[in-house]
Amino acid sequence: MARSPEVVSSAEKALDVLFSFSIARPHLSAIDVATITGMNRSTAHRMLQLLEAKHLVQRRLGDPSRYELTARVLQLSEVVLHQMDDLRSIALTHLTQLRDRTGETSALHVREAGARVGVTQVESRHELRRTYSELGQRVPLYLGAPSLAMMAFLTPEQIDRYLPSPDEEWP
Repeated sequence: MARSPEVVSSAEKALDVLFSFSIARPHLSAIDVATITGMNRSTAHRMLQLLEAKHLVQRRLGDPSRYELTARVLQLSEVVLHQMDDLRSIALTHLTQLRDRTGETSALHVREAGARVGVTQVESRHELRRTYSELGQRVPLYLGAPSLAMMAFLTPEQIDRYLPSPDEEWP
């Protein structure tokens, strides 16, 4: 059964709202969400209410005009982590060895549809260190050292698919 464009649009908007939250922005108002997503304020508010009804966001204690993600979101991440258990456990040994040999944080990223996503890491023991605090965040495949390492094994044609065109704005 095909879904109506309105249903797809609403689902996309609800997901956009969820992905508006980040470590840098853990508490958002409807105005914040509207600004981040580009949707109008009433739509942002309606989407937040829908997500609140599904227990994915909740009003912030002490500031009911702001929302935050709930622990229920962890249900989804738990499924993904379970799917990746074998990969992560194999990688953990190698990441630990790499960290111990270099003294630097080592991380595993996977390629997903033109982006890379950090799935696990072993932190450096240095007091000052680089930490990938937003594991799970999608980063365009043309940004950062992990992306360059991945692209080194692609054909020129594949690389061209992931690079923005000259007239596109780079982040």
